[in-house]
Amino acid sequence: MLARRQMGLGGIALTLLLVGPTTAHALSGNDLYYGCQQCEGPKRSFCDAYLRGFYEGLIAGHVLGLTGKFCSPIASFEFGQVRLIMEKYLRAHPADLHLEAAILAQRAFQEAFKC
Repeated sequence: MLARRQMGLGGIALTLLLVGPTTAHALSGNDLYYGCQQCEGPKRSFCDAYLRGFYEGLIAGHVLGLTGKFCSPIASFEFGQVRLIMEKYLRAHPADLHLEAAILAQRAFQEAFKC
């Protein structure tokens, strides 16, 4: 009985060693910049979806009073401008492209829409 139990525990340990720890990697500025540079296809669609979600989250947070210094002209703003602002910021800060895309997007929109 003890030998069976030890074999079972050994199997579990071996499985854990083979599978190993996994780490989640956040989207980097490099990833976002590359995707936004594509004219079409899945990477461009991902860029657009990411930026639309991020921007709408900023607006919702602003309306709810959860964001800091961010004042977007909501009524007259078009999505194409969101992408252009982000691309401009990423081009202007190449040394920061290794950072998480969310950090860079926050900086880009705060810089573009100071209160």
